Amino acid sequence: MVSLPPILPCPAVIPVPWHLSIGMFIGILGFLGVVVPLVRNEMGKKEKAFWVAVLALLLYFELRSINLDQIQAKRETEFAQCENQRRFDESARENQQQFDSTMKEVGKVFDKTSDAANTAKDAVNTITGGNGFCYFTMGPYFIKNAPPPDKTNINLTTTGNRYLRQVTVRVVDTNAYIRDKTPLTDPVEFLNRHARTLALGDLKEGTGPLFQDFGINTDNHTDKNYTIEFSALNGQWRENMRYKYIDGKMEEAIRVTRLDYPTADVRKMQERVIFTTVSKGYPRVNGKVAWNAYP
Repeated sequence: MVSLPPILPCPAVIPVPWHLSIGMFIGILGFLGVVVPLVRNEMGKKEKAFWVAVLALLLYFELRSINLDQIQAKRETEFAQCENQRRFDESARENQQQFDSTMKEVGKVFDKTSDAANTAKDAVNTITGGNGFCYFTMGPYFIKNAPPPDKTNINLTTTGNRYLRQVTVRVVDTNAYIRDKTPLTDPVEFLNRHARTLALGDLKEGTGPLFQDFGINTDNHTDKNYTIEFSALNGQWRENMRYKYIDGKMEEAIRVTRLDYPTADVRKMQERVIFTTVSKGYPRVNGKVAWNAYP
């Protein structure tokens, strides 16, 4: 059993130096641009130089305010991303601790006989779900000679012949997350803007539709790119779910990777591909799906 280090809190957001809101200096500059010519009909060279310097200084402070505002937004975004990952890691850590505790208790049985060990191992797999996993698909898109409906179901497929226990899922709209340039004002709101975490409970082998709101766009004519992270008593796994609208139909690419922790250093987490399905018409680069390519 590997002893995992504690999950450290995210560093606090360092505030930028005080500055006026964006647009204040531009407003002052515009006001002077109107008032000064009305008040001062005739100006000497020195006075003109003075007002030019004032206008340049106001422009400098406006650009400074814009830059500081962008820096603050970037820092808050990084803090929100860190907090989001920390919360998910804490949930996964609790599941891992439960799994380790179960393995420790059953480990005593393994020393008796081979038959008893196999029985105990099967019992552990029954409790935790063994090597089973689950993943989302959108369908039905691929029924031959049948056009897809305007809206479709989110389907969940669970593998293995045992229940998956205490399953939670976090769904991230990857495309929307990357394209969102809105300044961050509330970290909690940012975490929920393009990500949603739900508890699925215990899952039995099979495929069926889901009716919860996972924040997934289920229309049949737009590209989709979702990163879906699952956590259960038997570990963690991640799904890349992608759909592209090509020649009047949706093409599918699904990949599931198991997240392994070979050492106590969580930064050395390894991904192991355990399932892949790609429709014939899905775009490829040199014959392979570009899983790491984003818009």
